[in-house]
Amino acid sequence: EQGFQKSLGELSARVGELNPTQKAIVRFYQRKVRERVRIPVSLTKACVEAQARSYDVWVKARGENDFKAFAPFLSEVLRLKREVADCLKENGQSRYEAMVQLFEPELPLATTERLLLELRERLVPILPKILERQKAKPPQDKSLPMSLANQEGVNRWILEKMGFDFSMGTL
Repeated sequence: EQGFQKSLGELSARVGELNPTQKAIVRFYQRKVRERVRIPVSLTKACVEAQARSYDVWVKARGENDFKAFAPFLSEVLRLKREVADCLKENGQSRYEAMVQLFEPELPLATTERLLLELRERLVPILPKILERQKAKPPQDKSLPMSLANQEGVNRWILEKMGFDFSMGTL
């Protein structure tokens, strides 16, 4: 691990020589190292164990529409995630912002919130139409496997519709 961090430090010092993809990779691993250093191993282990314990309870409770059975497990996972957020917060961030940065590290929270609000404004009005259409069509057999090529095609189509720049990232 020290060898990796040393190499990462050397790359960071030479970041001006790297292409945009390489710079993004360096930033990614810098974040991962920072997370690993800030979050104690015991907390990471507790989170994984709590999530594993809660999964089967969640599946059963969901099937039986019994939130009360799942609530204590959810409370424990949330308590641990708050601890993780406290470990990650920096520069006056809220817990929420610290956790959002795990998923969208280079997108400011204000931009993320604006995008989500725009999506909500566009999606909420069409939700009744979607639900009506679902009622009109019989459910499809979801157990049929989709080939990897078809999955990639669907995801590529979605990314293209979103305006994703394939020269700046990959699927």
